[in-house]
Amino acid sequence: MNSENIKHYRLVCTLFLIIISILIFLNIRFMKIGELNKRYNIPVVNTNSKSIKEYGYSEIFELISKVPNLNINNFNINGENKKLLKLELEYKGDINSFIKIINDLKENDNYVNIENIKIENINYGNQSINFNLFLIKNR
Repeated sequence: MNSENIKHYRLVCTLFLIIISILIFLNIRFMKIGELNKRYNIPVVNTNSKSIKEYGYSEIFELISKVPNLNINNFNINGENKKLLKLELEYKGDINSFIKIINDLKENDNYVNIENIKIENINYGNQSINFNLFLIKNR
């Protein structure tokens, strides 16, 4: 019975080594293909591409001024990416209208992200909502 256990052990070890060898081979092959793709990476040029729209402060402030009860507390250019503008905004109103406003802002082409939403309940129909809005500013 002891020799039978040794045979099973050898079989399991052999299968384990075969599986590891196959995985190493596939990994090396994948890395070689990736290196070849990096060397011969030719960017695809779309001849039908539309012109890139540029957004400056005036377009961003025009967008924000259309929203009622929305005040700008602060704005600054993102330190990591100079083409992002961080707006610290305050909205006074109810949650349902705030959600509609957020969905409208997300529809704009220069929308990137919303962060740090803070809601202060003054009363049910009138909340003070502070949040950060990131927009593209490439001009």
